[in-house]
Formats: sequence, C-alpha cells, structure tokens
Amino acid sequence: MRWLAPNGDNAGLADTIMSAVRAEGVAFFSGTTYRGERLMRISVSDWATDEDDVDRAIEALLRNAARATA
Repeated sequence: MRWLAPNGDNAGLADTIMSAVRAEGVAFFSGTTYRGERLMRISVSDWATDEDDVDRAIEALLRNAARATA
C-alpha cells in the first residue's frame, strides 16, 4: 500500500501512519522501499485473524492517515 502525502513526503507519511497503528496495538505493519517508493507491507497469516480484525486494522489506518494529513 502506498500513501500520497499532500506535502509530497510520501515516505514520511507512510512511516507516521505505520508507527501510529503499531502504537495503538491494533495491527503490525512494516515498511519497505521498492523502486524508490516507501510502501507498507501487510501480512495476515494468523489462523485466528477474522473479518473484525481486518476491519479494525483498516479503521486504524484510515483514522491515523486522517490525523497525519490534517
């Protein structure tokens, strides 16, 4: 997943959002750089992960993206 920052600092925005979601304890996202772009790595591999977990993770991403770009 790639975030596009209004100020052009896409890498900084991605790292800020990932850090905020991790701090909430909702999900763990890690970053990577691919072809010069900072991206978010998402892995869902636990057998106990269900739709509610995914919904909470998406809500956390969107909430923290809104805060970071406000």
